[in-house]
Amino acid sequence: MRKFLGAIISAVVMMAGLSVVVAPRVFAEGEGCEGIRTSIIGDGGCVTDDNGSAIFTVLNIVLQILTYGVGIVGTFGVVISGIQYMTAKDNAGQMAAAKTRLIAIAIGLATYAVIWAFLQWLLPGGIFGE
Repeated sequence: MRKFLGAIISAVVMMAGLSVVVAPRVFAEGEGCEGIRTSIIGDGGCVTDDNGSAIFTVLNIVLQILTYGVGIVGTFGVVISGIQYMTAKDNAGQMAAAKTRLIAIAIGLATYAVIWAFLQWLLPGGIFGE
């Protein structure tokens, strides 16, 4: 069963990677872009940063995707920990393991929240930006 599950996961990962490689690139060319082709679409089809660089826009997008991923994984971990705690019945070891996992998830989410706040403060256009 594990081999079958591993084969399915690797097939999905390979298909996702292939779709990224084969998919056509989309560029935005708008008025006022001065002929610069960019795949990050801003106002009017152009990236308009204060310093003229789109790297902060890309980093902000990566940070948003990472935040969604951490939220999904944290939620999944809390659900798994709750199921483990509910099925423990009178097994003290399993209850302790569920509590430990839940505490570790809470510490991880709190740590990520602090890191996220620092990065949002560090990136131009982060917390108080667009």
